[in-house]
Amino acid sequence: MDNNTTVKIPALKPIYPAKDHQSFRELLRYVAKEYSTDDAFIAKTGKDEKGASVYTHITYKDFETDVNAFGAGMIKQGMMSKRIAILGINSYQWYMTYFATMRGLGISVPLDKGLPYEEVEYSLIKSKADCLIFGKEQLNIVKRLQESGKTSISLYIAMDAVDGFTSLNDVMEDGRRAIRSGDDSFASWRFCHSITLSDQQRRL
Repeated sequence: MDNNTTVKIPALKPIYPAKDHQSFRELLRYVAKEYSTDDAFIAKTGKDEKGASVYTHITYKDFETDVNAFGAGMIKQGMMSKRIAILGINSYQWYMTYFATMRGLGISVPLDKGLPYEEVEYSLIKSKADCLIFGKEQLNIVKRLQESGKTSISLYIAMDAVDGFTSLNDVMEDGRRAIRSGDDSFASWRFCHSITLSDQQRRL
């Protein structure tokens, strides 16, 4: 075949119509409305008395409710428009806090759970993170960060209940109370962060 020959490939019709979303806020509202009772997550929450795994089904509507509760609670903590780092294993809590941050709460700084202490500390310093949300697996790293005092972290939030730390549930409960009292500052907040990479960043 001649190398200059143009081969025309017929366009295929999409199986499902695509919906364009300009922000995380639009995406979340859309799926919570269109797929409200469908499972967004199936999270393993423990084991029963027989040793069998127990799972919790979380719908898209539940996910939106949790995101709004966490966002409202973080506003109460003074974290609106702050840099929020997330360090933990793959979990519902990780996705929920990340989505809330990208939904308009602040600037997300996701960190690899496998990073050694020195790299975690360097990343937090370099990003000027204000808050660190962490899983219990990273507790030793978090304690070392507190002792060093080299980062700008002013709030540590544990995804699980950990003595001496504000828990994710504490923040969400503050948010639920605020929402019940009529505070919709997070849910109605229109500014949403987007992820963009410059040409230079793409080449790195």
